[in-house]
Amino acid sequence: MLARSETHKKELMKELEHSEAEKEDLKKQIEKSETEKEELKKDLEWSEALKDDLKKELGKSEAHKKELKNKVSELQGEAEKYFMKKIEFMRSVLQQSRDLVRKLDMKESETIELKKQLEKIEAQKEELEAEKEDLEADKEDLEADNEHLEGEIKLK
Repeated sequence: MLARSETHKKELMKELEHSEAEKEDLKKQIEKSETEKEELKKDLEWSEALKDDLKKELGKSEAHKKELKNKVSELQGEAEKYFMKKIEFMRSVLQQSRDLVRKLDMKESETIELKKQLEKIEAQKEELEAEKEDLEADKEDLEADNEHLEGEIKLK
């Protein structure tokens, strides 16, 4: 039974280590998502700056006004598509971040539960060791009584 407790303890320790590793992986994924989010913000700023530059060009050259209007319209359409894609991507990254945070919270709860189970097993182990010591002491007492009785039987 003690060996089984030790085995169970080792299994729980492995699960705890695995849970900690998963927790670290989730933290890294969250950091990666945050980095991607910042890059997307920079991309959006860059796109806005590009849009503003095109508007300035339109004002400088009346001869190219019609051509630039077409180009601006085209770029605005692409920018809107790009913005929509980026917004959708940002939403998915945000949702992934939320999911990862939720998973991290669940893993933390599991880790706490595993630690509690480990503490219970260690307490049981201590109780079993104390019980074992008591049984060994009883065994020694019985052996001594047995030797004493054998001695009395031989005397009779």
